[in-house]
Amino acid sequence: MKRGPITAVLCGAGNRGLDGYGKYALEKPDQLRIVAAADPLEARRELARERHSLSGDRLFSDWESLTAESRLADVAIVATPDHLHVEPTLRLLELGYHVLLEKPMALNEADCARLVEKSRQTDRILTVCHVLRYAPYFRSMKEFLGSGKLGQVITVRHFEPVNFWRFTHSFVRGNWRKEETSSPFILAKACHDFDLLCYLVERDCLRVSSFGNLTYFREENRPTEATSRCLDCPLAENDCPFSATRYYGGLLRSGHTEWPVNVVTQTFTEEALEEALRTGPYGRCVYRCDNDVVDHQVVNLEFEGGLTASFTAAAFTDHRVRETEIMGSRGCLRGNGSRLEFDDFLTRRTESWEVKATGLHLGGDDVMLKNFFHAVRSGDRDLLQTGPEESLWSHRIAFAAEESRRLGKTVSLKTIDKF
Repeated sequence: MKRGPITAVLCGAGNRGLDGYGKYALEKPDQLRIVAAADPLEARRELARERHSLSGDRLFSDWESLTAESRLADVAIVATPDHLHVEPTLRLLELGYHVLLEKPMALNEADCARLVEKSRQTDRILTVCHVLRYAPYFRSMKEFLGSGKLGQVITVRHFEPVNFWRFTHSFVRGNWRKEETSSPFILAKACHDFDLLCYLVERDCLRVSSFGNLTYFREENRPTEATSRCLDCPLAENDCPFSATRYYGGLLRSGHTEWPVNVVTQTFTEEALEEALRTGPYGRCVYRCDNDVVDHQVVNLEFEGGLTASFTAAAFTDHRVRETEIMGSRGCLRGNGSRLEFDDFLTRRTESWEVKATGLHLGGDDVMLKNFFHAVRSGDRDLLQTGPEESLWSHRIAFAAEESRRLGKTVSLKTIDKF
């Protein structure tokens, strides 16, 4: 078994790569050490150099340059934009890296299958960051289902409250606003949720139907007085809940310099923030952006054995995390991200308990990384809650949901050979 920290290259040194996994390496140097980084932005490469004491020959301007060299580390963390996940991962697996891949794994089913097959051919671990499976809250929910107290699971209701500020940051002004340059909303945001549903019910999904559209963040809903930039808008301070100046400015004045402020600017002064909002994408009016992804979507799913589930994702919420209700033959289990409640049909009593967790994704990020590193050290893939085959299934559901939404029909998922 390997001793000492796992070494890693960052393929993509943006917010998730450098500020997420890179921060983990700084906080837990006994577990992870970053030895190289690739990113097209010089400023991000410079941050990687400063934070991880990298030499110039371990900084690369693109993934092709990184993979032109022989293997430099134990693992590769792929946190490139969505449309640049497949080719770097294929090449990194060929070079012998174990790969931690940000979701979505790919933008179509054929490319997802290519990644699964390459992982098998190279005998390398490929883990897609479906971190919710690892969160203590959802693991507690899974353990309760295994107790049998719920009886037979009949149907599930699952809700992803994206929260308006997160949605406007990422899906109206930000990098995931256009399908052409990122991915459909249901894939970018909800492949997490479909993976979670498959994890909880342990059955294959058979059929999917879906509805949704971009209803509100459109030019025709722009107030007459609104300008193209929040800095110049008379509504920004007092009458617009989506004001970039009030939102980002309020975070900065409170001392917050993590996500999402560090996406807007890396210089944490009011002057630098004002310049970023005046010239960059995050200062634009939400009604006058070039976004095209949906702002709400519902999906109905039928699983083996007649089990059904409904899933809703929407921008128009605040102060909430994912909510789940699982209805069984002997009771009903529901949770809001920290508290679980069980209504027992036999006793007519309600049992409730808290599941405390800190960190990103209800603590799932840290647990996933810990398990991934243990699996790499030992070669024991059973330490991982999810492999590329499971990730392929959740992506297939997302592709089917988007096909259903676009074509207005129920889509059947064909059974595929188990890898």
